[in-house]
Amino acid sequence: MIDQESIGASDEKKVAAASTNFILCTTKTGIEFQLRSVTLSDVCLLQDFFSSLSKDSLYNRYHSARKVMSFEQLEYFITIDYRKEMIIMALLNNHEIEEVVGMGEYRITGKSLMADIALMVRDDYQNMGIGRELFNNLSEIAQNAGILGFTAEVLADNTSVSRMSERMGIRFEKAISQGISKLSMFFESKIT
Repeated sequence: MIDQESIGASDEKKVAAASTNFILCTTKTGIEFQLRSVTLSDVCLLQDFFSSLSKDSLYNRYHSARKVMSFEQLEYFITIDYRKEMIIMALLNNHEIEEVVGMGEYRITGKSLMADIALMVRDDYQNMGIGRELFNNLSEIAQNAGILGFTAEVLADNTSVSRMSERMGIRFEKAISQGISKLSMFFESKIT
């Protein structure tokens, strides 16, 4: 679950109730949603989320065509080793029905202190600030876990992650090879 002490940004209200592990967010465009970590019971929510994404969004994320996520693929998202990875969802609560409109994840691979990051936002909610909130919260969680920065491999024509990094003032390096941009984004060192 998301640790209340480890996440949050200046615009967000932390939810103090002990029985809840989510935070409320409002984007600059006025969209109110919750961020919370993925749980084992979220398989149906994730299935609905992935099936709501366009072919282009799925291709941008996975660099291959796909439309249906098998249970084995969904299991990858609900079985989390919190020492090395984090997955959070952006949820709308529409008349007591939760609806996933975005998802962000990071995973440490190998022995590096960098983590691979991936963000997905449902097509009808793109460019409204949800991706930025997912990125901000994953960044804060990662920094508190001792991670030095993020890496990402995106299609060279998908400039959204590098534009977001630039707007947020995150130092990054970019290398393009065979149509793939390899990004390395570095967190500022915290002085204690």
